[in-house]
Amino acid sequence: MDEFLDSLPSDDRKKVLMKIKFIGDTWPARIPSQSLKKLKGTEEIWEIRVKGHDNIFRVFCFFFTGVHLVLTHGYVKKDRKTDPREIDKAERCRREYIERRRK
Repeated sequence: MDEFLDSLPSDDRKKVLMKIKFIGDTWPARIPSQSLKKLKGTEEIWEIRVKGHDNIFRVFCFFFTGVHLVLTHGYVKKDRKTDPREIDKAERCRREYIERRRK
C-alpha cells in the first residue's frame, strides 16, 4: 500500500488518505456508495473510491471482525470495469491476512 501512495502526486495522495480516514472514522455508519462500495461476487472485498485531479483511484479493503479496516492495495482505474486481477489480488490478501491471524 505504501508503494501505491508514494507513487501518487501529493494532492492525490492527500485525497486518498483523507478518504481512508473518513471511512475509518465513520464505519459502520452509512457511507455513500460513491466513497465505498462492496464488490459483488467477492469474499467481502470493498472498494474505496477516490477521484483525483486527472485519475480515478481505487483502494481495496475489507473489514476484519467487523470493525478493523484492512487495506490490501490500490491502483489507478483506467477502464469502466474494475480489473478482475485486482479483485483477485485483494481476495488473496484477505485470505492470507485471516490465515495469519488464526495462528
